[in-house]
Amino acid sequence: MSRKHALAAILAAAVVTTADASHAASIIIDQFISPQYVVARAGTGDFSRSEIRAPSAVAVGGYRDMSVSNSTNRLNGTSLETGGGYLDFNNASRTSGTGTIKWDGQNSTGLRGLDVTDGGTNDAVFFGVIFADADIAMAFSLTDTQGRVSTYNTLLVEELSDPEEVFFRFSDFSGSADLTQINAISLTLIGTRPAVDLTLDRIYFGATVAPVPVPAAAPLLLAAIGGLALAGRRRK
Repeated sequence: MSRKHALAAILAAAVVTTADASHAASIIIDQFISPQYVVARAGTGDFSRSEIRAPSAVAVGGYRDMSVSNSTNRLNGTSLETGGGYLDFNNASRTSGTGTIKWDGQNSTGLRGLDVTDGGTNDAVFFGVIFADADIAMAFSLTDTQGRVSTYNTLLVEELSDPEEVFFRFSDFSGSADLTQINAISLTLIGTRPAVDLTLDRIYFGATVAPVPVPAAAPLLLAAIGGLALAGRRRK
């Protein structure tokens, strides 16, 4: 291999190495691959709950619990559905309700002290929002192994019609949960008016600012360039 090609290969390897490092701390809560459906409506009851096994590669803890309640007692009710990489929260016309998704292991056995900060690297929870109506209230809660809770509450005051990533910083949470010893995670969606809908494609813990790659790459690049220079002198 020529020195030019060797340097190009080393540069590419350095970019890949630093890029991988910048994403290494992300902890996936759910990518909504495993299908699940719950609906609450008149005739079937104003409350519905379901727990399924979701492989840990796509849902933290390996299980997902979903429940919905309908506050208007209409035939077309409130539902939560997952599958194909999406979570859908739907309220039919003239209907409003609440949906809750919980990740706490099988039958609430817990996540056994999950460090959602990944050693202090992560500082927020991220939501991939595909679409969201205005006037949906969101409450995201973390419960630690001692039963202490930290929660972030917000109200979507504007419609999100284009896909975007929304995040809640840990520093903005209220409560006293130890984020290095989390036992349960929950997301509650509340339709504050009828017929509001929301679609997500993933939820994960991560860093709001990715590590700058240059310092990490510099030692590798300097060593590589030095090695190439030495090899060149030896060939002369």
